[in-house]
Amino acid sequence: MAFVGRSNQGSGSAVSSKGLILVLCVLLVAQSAAASNIVVGGSRGWTLGVNYNTWASKTTVRTRDTLVFKYSKLLHDVVVVTKTNFYNCNANRPLAKFKTGTDFVKFSKPGTHYVICGVPGHCKAGMKLAINVRA
Repeated sequence: MAFVGRSNQGSGSAVSSKGLILVLCVLLVAQSAAASNIVVGGSRGWTLGVNYNTWASKTTVRTRDTLVFKYSKLLHDVVVVTKTNFYNCNANRPLAKFKTGTDFVKFSKPGTHYVICGVPGHCKAGMKLAINVRA
């Protein structure tokens, strides 16, 4: 860590410039490490008619981030499932289930996580998300 201050020797401006650069670098690193709320499906949210494979391929999610599922609670839900249940569209044994219409889901472990809509027919119609979460 560099000392930021003014010297009586006439080189204070150089020390201050280096200190300022160091502070700016630390702030940039801290900002990039900040957690984000990521709305699943972007402006369309969690609904039928969104290609979640495409959305997931363009979205970076880290363990510090929170996925926000926005949807009509009268029409949909959010069900976290195993890989097998994801591919079979089976919501019978969920790892977690949400149904408020605005749900915040955070995956603390890196890896691929699986989410489906548990309303009959919705998962098979494409309302399913396999999301890779990075450390």
